[in-house]
Amino acid sequence: MLDAVTRGVALVPGDAGEALDIFGLGLVVKVEPDAGGLFLAEHSIPPGLGVPLHVHDADDEVFVIRSGSLTLLGPEGPHMAGPGATVLLPRGVA
Repeated sequence: MLDAVTRGVALVPGDAGEALDIFGLGLVVKVEPDAGGLFLAEHSIPPGLGVPLHVHDADDEVFVIRSGSLTLLGPEGPHMAGPGATVLLPRGVA
């Protein structure tokens, strides 16, 4: 897991990271927010499940959809992201 910003290239091996359980969904943290304000984790979400609408005040979130689809709910309505899509949720945005 990457937990400090250094100059140059930072590499997080594929098998590295802290395993957590968030709302019953397993994830592996790859980059901690204190590593520059970005939270990055790898996890699989079974169809029909997800986390409640929430806001991260201290870090940005990035979603890369490898398969399936993800529905993100925001104030302006739902956003659908499918395979290959990348979604950026800036800090402070639900």
